[in-house]
Amino acid sequence: MLASELDPKTFLDHDTVSAYYPDQDFHKVYFGEVVRIAGTEKYLIK
Repeated sequence: MLASELDPKTFLDHDTVSAYYPDQDFHKVYFGEVVRIAGTEKYLIK
C-alpha cells in the first residue's frame, strides 16, 4: 500500500495541472491491491 500527496512538479503534462486542479487543491493518492473480500450472505448477488 502506498499513500502519497500529489505534487504538481511531478506531472508529465503540466497543462493537466491547470486544467484539472485550477485551485491547486491536490489530494492524496492511494495505490494498493485487493487480495481478499469478506462479507455476509446478505450481500451476495443471486
